[in-house]
Amino acid sequence: MVDFIDPIDELVEEAQKIKAKETVIPDEKEYWFRHKDGYYGKAKIDEEPENVTWVWELTEFKGSQEEYSTEAFSSISALIGSASSEVVEEDDGLDDDIISSLLFEDTTAEDVISKPEEQYQQETPTITAKEEIKLRFPFLDERLIGVYEEAYVDTGDSELALLTMRSDPMMEVVYPGIRKEDGTLRMTEQEYYVVNEAMSLELRGYGLNPQEFKEDIAEAITGDVSVAEFKERLNVGYEQIVNQIPEVKDIYLREFNLDLNEESIFAMFISPKVTTKVLEGQIRASQILAQSETALGAGALTARVAQGLSRAGLTQEGARAGFQQAAYQLPGLSASAKAQGRGDITAEEYVRASQLGEAKYQEEISRVTQQIASGSSVRAGAATQRGGQVSGLIEG
Repeated sequence: MVDFIDPIDELVEEAQKIKAKETVIPDEKEYWFRHKDGYYGKAKIDEEPENVTWVWELTEFKGSQEEYSTEAFSSISALIGSASSEVVEEDDGLDDDIISSLLFEDTTAEDVISKPEEQYQQETPTITAKEEIKLRFPFLDERLIGVYEEAYVDTGDSELALLTMRSDPMMEVVYPGIRKEDGTLRMTEQEYYVVNEAMSLELRGYGLNPQEFKEDIAEAITGDVSVAEFKERLNVGYEQIVNQIPEVKDIYLREFNLDLNEESIFAMFISPKVTTKVLEGQIRASQILAQSETALGAGALTARVAQGLSRAGLTQEGARAGFQQAAYQLPGLSASAKAQGRGDITAEEYVRASQLGEAKYQEEISRVTQQIASGSSVRAGAATQRGGQVSGLIEG
């Protein structure tokens, strides 16, 4: 006997099936991601942070989404340990040796392809210890990777290698202020990296170069200053100085002959170290300029050149010795250099060679003195380049 299904019941059943399919249960799992800055983290799918890539979308991770939940990998080290360095290359066609065997040997395509020689077998590439460390700690400084690698190779224990690295003096060089007075770490290397970058970002927001504030950032970290507090200090400092900038600008121009922009004035206000660098550099430049005028006369050096020599590390004593020597030797050297077709030797170049040991200028002066000593001359026909340099010289 045939059983007939009530059409109403059938419609209700079909509607329930459709509703069941359309009902999506929110995914409450957390999954691993990698930030563009290199560190790893975890989040829910519907709470994806900015500037991140889910690990299953990265080439070194071969699994599906479900395989990279925090249930599957409970730690970053376990996650990174699952990464693969295998690179699969597509075969664009038969190897030349295979084609050659088909043309010149008594064999068939089936023989060659079905029985590949050992040289055609794909080898699985191995990952070095250093490459594995970089995968596990993408935020780690190269200098500390070397320390970790040596300890890891010696012990084969990643935890012991990490402890060895953290006890190395290089930690304080790379991460100044990371260690508390009792020797423990106030934060991990990854946390330090994030804090340092966040503080640098705040400085860039005011048009300041974070490289000039490395010591200030280190002091803030040593003093357990949070990023939020650091940001607030900058904001308060700017509000205090912004209305006084014209007056401060006028003082520095009048007293120190410094024409400072707004960013420089703010930098000097928030960091005594920057103020010291600016003023000491200006004072030293003035001393260098004075020594050049004493030895060589007015106009021997411009203020800009003096500032450049100051930044290069020339002291007042070095300037005195260098310009006094130049007063005796430079006229003869410059005349010989011109006669040799090499161009003039300036007071700046002489001092950079004699006092700062800059190889470029030492070599130029050495070539002039050697040619003077040997009595050599430059043959005609050499091609003169811009700046007085001559190419194609044949000396003898």
